[in-house]
Amino acid sequence: MKSVKMAPTGSEPEDHGYLVIDLLEQMPSVMLIITLASTFPSLSLLNNIFSKGELDSGMSGGVCWEKFEISNDDLEELKKEISKKYNVDFKRNPELESLSLYSEWVNKALKYCRSGN
Repeated sequence: MKSVKMAPTGSEPEDHGYLVIDLLEQMPSVMLIITLASTFPSLSLLNNIFSKGELDSGMSGGVCWEKFEISNDDLEELKKEISKKYNVDFKRNPELESLSLYSEWVNKALKYCRSGN
């Protein structure tokens, strides 16, 4: 799994052996949707997020990191790790998989969290 330099927003990202899953766990909205909707963002959406280097998490603070991209193999490994750690059986969702903008993905994925589908 890919190593990531990260820190709380406002600090310089540091290398402490963090992995991509550790970064996602610092993004409460992303992890909540992944686990509740049992769906995963597309590779392009994740790489869009990872290329920004920062995400404001509202009252949960925020996180910044050294910008990077992941490969399709990294994505599959990440899905397996999250599935195992959070006991999530991911479902394919073509509607959500086609989205590459974070805001669109959040809005549409929340619908699946509420409906339980």
